[in-house]
Amino acid sequence: MALAMARPWKHPKTGVFYLRVKVPRDVVSVFGTELVKQSLRTKDEAAAKSEHTARLAELHKRWAQLRTGVQSLSHRQVEALAGEVYQAIFATYPGDMRNWIIGAHTGIHLVVPRRKRR
Repeated sequence: MALAMARPWKHPKTGVFYLRVKVPRDVVSVFGTELVKQSLRTKDEAAAKSEHTARLAELHKRWAQLRTGVQSLSHRQVEALAGEVYQAIFATYPGDMRNWIIGAHTGIHLVVPRRKRR
């Protein structure tokens, strides 16, 4: 018996292709849902197949990371990540970093320019 390959699902009314995949049982509790349904934002079958393959690979990668859990980093790895974060922040907010306050909150903007005192 042949296994069915995952393929894009075409919405019967709109004709737009979707990615529809059942989440593996071992990661459902961590992932938060039993079914992933994402629009591929195309009606072209060839483009849908390409996008479906890319998104499915990304999902499988994410599920594998969820299975491994939290991993400890070496001091060298922490320094490397800090350097990457510094470069990304500096590219987004150029200027003197001594005038910045780094927030401990989550969100899009982690760095906010410090307000000048009067």
